[in-house]
Order: sequence, then C-alpha cells, then structure tokens
Amino acid sequence: MRRTRPSLRGPHYAAALLDDARRLLVFHRRRGQADQAVVALNFSGERHELAVPFPQPGPWHDALTLEIVHVRQEVPRVLEPYSGAIYLSGVS
Repeated sequence: MRRTRPSLRGPHYAAALLDDARRLLVFHRRRGQADQAVVALNFSGERHELAVPFPQPGPWHDALTLEIVHVRQEVPRVLEPYSGAIYLSGVS
C-alpha cells in the first residue's frame, strides 16, 4: 500500500491524537490536498473506542475494510488490541 500511495511515504506528518494512558495514536499524512491518509493505531492489549479526527470532511476510503466513510469531523471507531485503521482520501 505504501508503494501506491505517496501520502503514506511523504514527508508531511502531523500527530492528531496521542493518548499515552490508552496507548493510542492517530496521525495524518499527506502529499498535497488530493492525497491524504489518516492512520489510527492501538498499541495496547485492550479494545478501545475512540473518535478518529480527520483533517477535512468528505468521503474517505477505509483501506482495510474497503468501505467509504463520509466524514464531517471525527469518526467513531473501535480498535481491537494491537490493531489499526487506515483511511485514504482521493480514492474513487
């Protein structure tokens, strides 16, 4: 996936949520406005619910479930232990 999506390997990185107590991390990566990614990671052995923040509203593609998510600001998400989610913009 990193080879086909420049946003996942580009230099633009911004932490959007860092929760040390629950061991959660959400960060945004982008390569211009048209190619953006939101990555949410659970580094703990527990299941966690969180509101994943997005840099802009609109349709985002969940790269792992292949669903289209319509975002306003945040998306509720449950992350299983030691798992993550990847959302991509600019995907038709």
